[in-house]
Amino acid sequence: MSPAATSSTLTLTPHPAEGTPPGIEVVANYLLEGNQLMLDYRICGAINQLNLPPVATPRRVDGLWKHSCLEAFVREGSGPAYQEYNFSPSGEWACYQFTEYRGQPEQPACEAPSVKLHTEANGMSINCRISLPSSRPIHIGLCAVLEDQLGALSYWALHHPAQKADFHHPDAFVLEVK
Repeated sequence: MSPAATSSTLTLTPHPAEGTPPGIEVVANYLLEGNQLMLDYRICGAINQLNLPPVATPRRVDGLWKHSCLEAFVREGSGPAYQEYNFSPSGEWACYQFTEYRGQPEQPACEAPSVKLHTEANGMSINCRISLPSSRPIHIGLCAVLEDQLGALSYWALHHPAQKADFHHPDAFVLEVK
């Protein structure tokens, strides 16, 4: 994703009740073209403090959120249904459909997202592309789970509406795309 084609940079913040690896910053850019949502997550700083999975064959894998991964939660209109997308720095991915807040997740047939990792001098970027439904508006929550070298997880998002980290919370879908 070229910088000229992206929106402004959005900063993800760690949940205040959780531990945070020092010297880390997480930012994201997005671009919507038709029904294609392109996301560019950047993890900047001391990424050597993070436990990052090795690059693997891109495929659907459950449980990515238990380790370092980037996430996008997408809700069409104002209804309770939403999709959860997980993108691992390994290239693996997951997609879930919820009909209500924290309902029983389904694994819908979905087009495999594109997930590409780029290592940089002061961090890394993960570029993702997913196909979205064509109806608008769409509300999005951008998030990250980062695992440190000791296995502790930190939870990053555009907005933390609850006292405990909860990416599924309806008020976490703060980015509106028309």
